[in-house]
Amino acid sequence: ASLLVDENGSSHMDTPIGTIDNTAPVSYHPAGTTNGTISNDLVHSVYRLQGHDVTFDVTGYDATRQLVIDTWATYNGGSDADFVHGITSDAHGNVIIAGETTSMNIPVNAGVQSTSAGSADAFVVVMSEAGYLLWATYYGGNGYDAARSVHTNGNGNVVLAGHTDSDNFPVFAAVQYVRAGSEDAFVVKLNAIGARTWATYHGGDHQDQALDVA
Repeated sequence: ASLLVDENGSSHMDTPIGTIDNTAPVSYHPAGTTNGTISNDLVHSVYRLQGHDVTFDVTGYDATRQLVIDTWATYNGGSDADFVHGITSDAHGNVIIAGETTSMNIPVNAGVQSTSAGSADAFVVVMSEAGYLLWATYYGGNGYDAARSVHTNGNGNVVLAGHTDSDNFPVFAAVQYVRAGSEDAFVVKLNAIGARTWATYHGGDHQDQALDVA
């Protein structure tokens, strides 16, 4: 992928799924609230390219005041319904989100499952500290699958927990290979580049859901 910063301090990255454009970060000193209106004193800031890393410069700020730097914000989804149920960050500042989607065209990259498999699939997306897509994947079978929580450790491994009524949920090195009830919990561990380490159903003969993971 190629990366550049233009004369306005905005960054642009060409990826296999298209170009990601980030306008220059918005930086400001919070100036308080007057009659219910929030006011801020804007501070000049731009992205800078240093080798293969994108950083930012802030000039003309008051070191004695609180400084807020809003570096990026983004949509993430496809043409149907997409829901984020969990968000976390790792030691490198990467942001990990997970949830469920009925879209057939969410942006995926370098993941274990490139297409939707059922009525709704779980998904996980990992973005860099600067807001660039590192990897993203669907994860699910032929039914309804939802990731309800996501956790990461110091090695960048990503653990998803949720629930599924799919009878062919993609398990690997599992504790439980077959769905036991109308809906089972699931736990999936992916490594730092999105490859699957293990995945399992976990449930009994009724309805089971995993709503959190730590």
